[in-house]
Amino acid sequence: MKRNLPFIAKIAAAGFLGMVVGVISGASEFLLWPAIKQTGTVFPLQTETSALGEPKAVVDSSVFDFGVLDEHAAGEHQFIIRNEGTAPLRLEEGSTTCRCTSSLVGRKEIRPGEETVVTVKFDLKGYSGPYSQSVTILTNDRRNPRIVLSVRGKVTKAVQAVPSEIVLTRVAAGQPAVAEFRLVGYRPTPLSISSWSFEDSSTAEYFSVEFRPLQAAELEQHEGASGGVSGVLTIRPGLPLGAFSQKLVVKTNYPEAPEITVPIRGTVASEISVVGVGWDEGRSLLRLGTFRRTTGLERRIFLRVSRSLADRVQFAVEKVFPEFVQVEIGSPTPLGDAPAMLVPVTIRFPQGCPAGNYLGIDDQPSGYILFSTGVAEAPELKVNLSFLIES
Repeated sequence: MKRNLPFIAKIAAAGFLGMVVGVISGASEFLLWPAIKQTGTVFPLQTETSALGEPKAVVDSSVFDFGVLDEHAAGEHQFIIRNEGTAPLRLEEGSTTCRCTSSLVGRKEIRPGEETVVTVKFDLKGYSGPYSQSVTILTNDRRNPRIVLSVRGKVTKAVQAVPSEIVLTRVAAGQPAVAEFRLVGYRPTPLSISSWSFEDSSTAEYFSVEFRPLQAAELEQHEGASGGVSGVLTIRPGLPLGAFSQKLVVKTNYPEAPEITVPIRGTVASEISVVGVGWDEGRSLLRLGTFRRTTGLERRIFLRVSRSLADRVQFAVEKVFPEFVQVEIGSPTPLGDAPAMLVPVTIRFPQGCPAGNYLGIDDQPSGYILFSTGVAEAPELKVNLSFLIES
């Protein structure tokens, strides 16, 4: 008998261990059931039934159509959820079909006969055209554990510029340039323009614009448009050689879009150009990089002039920004057998110059050198400078 005791003890211990594991497993399942959220998986709240009754979640309308919204408008709607049951109704925000959509439950527990608001917001930024998104609200109603609330509609601009940006790739120096564009309205009230202006006052005198209403046949080319105008932009001679940019600011009768900005950019080209390391022809920008104020910097570029202008060109520094930048113009030399000559220009940042950001990004200004040329059809040449001086 004594030899069998260890064997019997093992059986008893195994039975007791199995019972404990079963109890823990059951308890874990009970504890993990209510409102568990994981990435990509949402579990409903624990449903309830009792002798006192059970909750009943009711939504009169689970879909809301915003109709046509402007891209700057707020896409927000409040849904109502009522508890028509006989026990408390519990609610929790669940998953959404897009990060652009969110939900907020007003009250997480509703007594029988009461209601709460669920606010659904939709971020319209970056959207255009039809959209449909939804959110899921979790409940403890066993017959309705998940409530899906949806919003839909169409995002349009109240006013659209066609094209969205006016680009004149190459404007001949001394010659006028013309570009056409349209402003199209998409609201029940026809679009009208009260005034307009050019943002950069330093070159505004070279720009002008004229408007006329779009004809019926022209409006048919823009689906859903209620009205619009056709614009003719004229650029008069006199802009500095190189890249230019301007903005046309138009005031309209639409409260959703009281002001429309149309960017304008291009390049004035002639028989005078810039050559050198770091030169960006498209932006008339010389990239100088980063350097320390204790060491300074020196860079040489060349102004290339055709032989036909060689006898008339007289380069001089008209203006420099920032003022501590030093500019030295050298003597012209023939460019081999090519029908052109090169004028060397040395740009110098002296040691000890002030530290500063002149990269021309994030609202930081860029530097520049403005040369006068002595040529009537191209009187100025602007060289933009991009650099950062560290302390």
